[in-house]
Amino acid sequence: MPLVPFLAESKALASYNALLAKLQQTYSNGLSFTVSYTYAHSIDNSAGIISAGDSSNALPQNSYNLAAEKGSSDFDIKHRFVASPVYELPFGKGKKIANHGLLAPIIGGWQVSGIFSAQTGTPFTIYDGGTYSNYSGTYQLSDRPNYVSNPNKGGAKTSKQWFNTTAFTAQTKGTFGDSGRNTVRGPKYTNLDATVSRRFPIYESAALQFRVEGFNLANHPNLYNPNGTSVQYGTQAFGTITNAYAPRQLQFALKFEF
Repeated sequence: MPLVPFLAESKALASYNALLAKLQQTYSNGLSFTVSYTYAHSIDNSAGIISAGDSSNALPQNSYNLAAEKGSSDFDIKHRFVASPVYELPFGKGKKIANHGLLAPIIGGWQVSGIFSAQTGTPFTIYDGGTYSNYSGTYQLSDRPNYVSNPNKGGAKTSKQWFNTTAFTAQTKGTFGDSGRNTVRGPKYTNLDATVSRRFPIYESAALQFRVEGFNLANHPNLYNPNGTSVQYGTQAFGTITNAYAPRQLQFALKFEF
């Protein structure tokens, strides 16, 4: 019996297109800032992508139908807005307010800076969580259900039910589901970090800097992507969110410069 050649290969195709708009103010009257907006779309088929920062699902649902794996990348962010101002407070020596007297050296020299970012959610894939296609080994983890309706419409958009969980149904045993990769979008992300600092000159180039830093200063609840895997559709865990990014954090720091 002649030998049949066999080749196993890990590769993927990807494309990225974006529009970037940027507004920048150089230092003027104590203020400088940068504002940027990005509209983008990243697409790949994820087959064989296993490195950090790339799409996480390294196994196709059906190795003979890689076209079905084409979809938005795991890290795809459609809209992203970032603003980062830096402002020297107008107090103290050389400034417009309280520029002389006992208060001048005390309240002068303070600087406020921050980074505000807002972006749309990242996509994720709905998986069966069971062996529906009868593929053996780890391939069963890539099985996807049948697509009934748009899962991004009709969902409560809460931690108890983020997307429309009735938009999917289990396929017949021994078949592949017709839903695609990354068809559901997770929660958006909004964050504000801010810093208040002052530099105290000591000698020549040496100085001591005092900083008060706040992360997620508005204490905005930024949720992780919901549970998209369920052995039985309709269970309480399907579509729920149980984790969130860090809440507000404050820290004080002293930095010696020389």
